[in-house]
Amino acid sequence: MFNIEPLLLQIKDRRPVVIVAPLVLGLLAGGLLVVKPGLSHLRGTQADISSLKEKVQPYLYVLEGESKLLNFKKQFSGDKAWFIEQINSIAEKSGVSVLSVLPEESGKIGDFLERLSVHIDVEASYHQLGLFVSQLESLDPYVKILTVDISRGGGETGQSSAAWQGGGPRA
Repeated sequence: MFNIEPLLLQIKDRRPVVIVAPLVLGLLAGGLLVVKPGLSHLRGTQADISSLKEKVQPYLYVLEGESKLLNFKKQFSGDKAWFIEQINSIAEKSGVSVLSVLPEESGKIGDFLERLSVHIDVEASYHQLGLFVSQLESLDPYVKILTVDISRGGGETGQSSAAWQGGGPRA
């Protein structure tokens, strides 16, 4: 090892050297053993933070999609009651008289969609029927009118009787 006694004997005022030398060596050792590893850990943490910041937007998009999916699942959970309620509500708003609503057998389309078919008999004027069909097809879930059968009714008002089968995929 390094012998410092001959060096100290050559220096006339030894007291400041004896005090400053250990302090300088201590600062160097502390810098190498504590500060340098701490700075490398800090750089790694900063890299992790920037990586996570890049992932925030896609994660929020996924969360938003999951909440929308849950809302659609709530709309269509259980039986066909929600769709029949929507039919009755739209019929009331458009002035259509619903004679019957007969749910038909459902079918799966792929992994995520289910076909919901309903046979509806209504009595309405031409314009009321058009408004009713338009509002049905404007529902949030995809609704498609498959067939429409229109016949002249026997009443004095000149109303028509319409029967159609409607259905569409649901989430």
